[in-house]
Amino acid sequence: MRIIKVAGFAVAGLLVLAALVLAFGIPARPFVTYLEDQAAKAGYRLRVDGSSQISLVPYLNVSASDIRLAEAKDSREDLLTAKEVRFGMSLVSLLTGDIRVTDVVVTRPVIRLVSGRKTAGGRTAPQPAGSGDSIVRNLAIDRISIEDGTLIMRDAVENIDGRIEAIRVTASIPTAQGPLDVKAEGRAGGQILRLTAKANSLSQLVEGKSTPLDANLELPGLLKAPVKFVASLRAADQIVRIDGVRGTLGSERFNGAVSIDTTAARPFANANFSFDRLELAPAVESRAGTSPRNEPWSDQPIELAFLRIFDCAVKISAHELSVQNIRITPADIEANLAGGLLSVLLSRSDLYGGPVQAKLVVDAGVGTPRHAASFEYAKVNGHQFLTDAAAFDHLEGSLRARIEVEASGASPRALISSLTGMADLVIEDGAVRNVDVPAMVRALTSQTLHGWQEKGTQKTELTSLSARFRLTNGQATTEEVRLAGPLVRMTGKGTADLVAQTLDFRVEPKLVLSLQGQGATGDPAGLGVPVVIRGSWSNPEIYPDVAGILENPNAAFDQLRQMGGALFGQPGSGKRPTADEVIKSVDEMLRGRNQPGRQPAAPDSKNSPDPKNQVRDMLKDLFGR
Repeated sequence: MRIIKVAGFAVAGLLVLAALVLAFGIPARPFVTYLEDQAAKAGYRLRVDGSSQISLVPYLNVSASDIRLAEAKDSREDLLTAKEVRFGMSLVSLLTGDIRVTDVVVTRPVIRLVSGRKTAGGRTAPQPAGSGDSIVRNLAIDRISIEDGTLIMRDAVENIDGRIEAIRVTASIPTAQGPLDVKAEGRAGGQILRLTAKANSLSQLVEGKSTPLDANLELPGLLKAPVKFVASLRAADQIVRIDGVRGTLGSERFNGAVSIDTTAARPFANANFSFDRLELAPAVESRAGTSPRNEPWSDQPIELAFLRIFDCAVKISAHELSVQNIRITPADIEANLAGGLLSVLLSRSDLYGGPVQAKLVVDAGVGTPRHAASFEYAKVNGHQFLTDAAAFDHLEGSLRARIEVEASGASPRALISSLTGMADLVIEDGAVRNVDVPAMVRALTSQTLHGWQEKGTQKTELTSLSARFRLTNGQATTEEVRLAGPLVRMTGKGTADLVAQTLDFRVEPKLVLSLQGQGATGDPAGLGVPVVIRGSWSNPEIYPDVAGILENPNAAFDQLRQMGGALFGQPGSGKRPTADEVIKSVDEMLRGRNQPGRQPAAPDSKNSPDPKNQVRDMLKDLFGR
């Protein structure tokens, strides 16, 4: 009887222990050891530094923490790390041989894809082969979840990497021979990526066969609308091909093909696409008609190191290409990247009614990136182009330009500070909108002007406005500013400081007392005094250069005599200032009362005559006062 009681207690203890094992699990070390051995046979080193556990209720559930996976030959860098991996499996499926995994959850994984590793033959080292094909053919997974993952793509030669962070993935393989459904999102820098894709058969992909693909890609901030497409997907011999791409970008159609070859030292991407309309970045709100603020150039580095970790050849054609507010119709773009040298060519394209050619070169294969750009266009609608490109709506006419510049640096400010080259700009048969240049010239006789004196309903017609600049270290200097129109002529020279965003120009405006334009006879009337335009781009101060009168007063008085006072009162206006008013106005200019920051200079001595008084006396003699 006592033996029976002891046996009863033993059976009861085993039942309690079995219940505890089912409920709370048992250590999974033997199972983990088996997995480590299998990984070693496949050429990998698997480590589980944290705890591991197996439970049987409600199904077989295996969990492990602090997992690391590396190549057996080079374990210095982990290919995969994860905070925790958990999966559940049907016990019945193990008995039948058709493996059904109920769920796989991977928390905070970090995956590293390394390129640039070469074998003695110069090709990238092949991945260790495994025997997973047969497993995949009999595998079904109800749900796969990746939470807060990171993908690091690193080049072993350049020792630089790119990252996709905050990755969230849900996927399923409902049947062994069925489709693969994936939904993923992540962040690369400040760019959000969202992808939904469905491959017709995972087993076909594993076998290196083509399978139909249906995908939806969102890149908010880069593309205005989602990209939806169907294609044929094939991955074999370290080459991924997506052929027969047909889809829509928003409501616009496109087609093309892309391939990625990872057999060389650097991954090589080849793409060819044709779009009805391609909008690379959403349009920004236009600020035309408002004075732009002088925002300082940023010192934030421009990350270009990624250009050294892959090569590519891309061709894009579009009936209409939109980059923010700028429209090119049509557009033909060819881009090539090799060894960190990027070349982008725009040809056979049209910019606002006129032909345009452009080329951009970025050399990121050196310590400090170098840049070069050239643009040439003609017969461009200047008003539409400048409004869309720079929110500057004060000019209209036919615009042509030729620009060739070079720069070096790793930030916008460094690029502008090193900018060197030339720029020829001409606008013809147009107008200066919202500004009455003759009225500004007349106003200069009595006051300093602040800003460009924009007035919404006024304009100054022009026959041509041209300028030829030479750029050195961010300083754009010209000796050839010329403006001609029915009512005004102007020549000038000066410097635009692109770094500080300031102007320092001296121009010589002259009014034309005829509406016959450039064909008018007779000389235009002017004060014979340069006008200074100095200050910020958006709000410069404009005033006569009084020193010009003092340097050559006779020339100034000859001009006044020829004008007969026209500068100070428009002929035909019915109101003409008196000679005393003219003398007073010029005298005030000479004494610096209307110039910013200029104080009247004291005579050298009591015996030295004041030149300003001499000029005033000459004016009195001229007008008999």
